Amino acid sequence: MITHQTLYDRMPRLATSEHHWTSNPTDDYNCVGWVRTDLKHWWSPWGFHWPDHLPKPAGSRDLHCFVALFHEMGYQECTAPDYEPGYLKIAIYSTNDVFHHVALQLRNGLWSSKVGQAHDLSHELHALDASFFFDYTEPTLFMRREDRGEPMALQETGLLLPGRD
Repeated sequence: MITHQTLYDRMPRLATSEHHWTSNPTDDYNCVGWVRTDLKHWWSPWGFHWPDHLPKPAGSRDLHCFVALFHEMGYQECTAPDYEPGYLKIAIYSTNDVFHHVALQLRNGLWSSKVGQAHDLSHELHALDASFFFDYTEPTLFMRREDRGEPMALQETGLLLPGRD
């Protein structure tokens, strides 16, 4: 089982930054599913859940596939991660056109992530930088879409079950 200490060991900036655990570990969904509020699928163009009409990877380079998926969700590239009232933002972690992670900005300015098969959590943007989980990368692309006022209770309070790490 992946514990909080395991995550602190693999994401050293997390332990010293503001964060809140919002779920127990699960492999039912990944960070893309979390951003889409789809807790039943592991989204990936590499033979997992992926729409047929979206691009497939070119070799190991798959960032364009994820950008196309986020475009389909209404997100467009923007220049900064700063909170903007009226918009929801995502931060994409990548290296050399290879996707590693996506985080969703909450309305309070913090970010919400699903860490692989581990926990969901709310966190400061740079708390996940230079982590083992995301190939030691930082956010490289920001996208935003109009905030249509959908509830964010799932990302804000999560699925944490009492009595579990």
